[in-house]
Amino acid sequence: MLITVIAITISLFAGTFISNHVSQELLQTELSHITTPVRELFGHEVITPWEMMGFPPPMSGEEMLEFYDFSIAGSTVVAFYAISLAVTILSTTIPIIYLMSLNPKKVLL
Repeated sequence: MLITVIAITISLFAGTFISNHVSQELLQTELSHITTPVRELFGHEVITPWEMMGFPPPMSGEEMLEFYDFSIAGSTVVAFYAISLAVTILSTTIPIIYLMSLNPKKVLL
């Protein structure tokens, strides 16, 4: 159980750290490739179809990076530990119960 708890802790923190940085880099790379659309054409404001349907105008790259948040809630961490420990307990107790029900003479033969 101790090895399982250590492995879960390391994988949780390492996975969160790596995925956060990879996601940030991908988002920044994608935003650097996007060109901003022309908002004015011949002195008149261009209204996109999204804006005509009542949606807000698209966010800028800086706004996207500001709102981007990759954090794990406490309930997710608890669920991660609970499911992982339950799988570990089941995977060790089921074979033990099966072996304990066997006759020792049959096991040795």
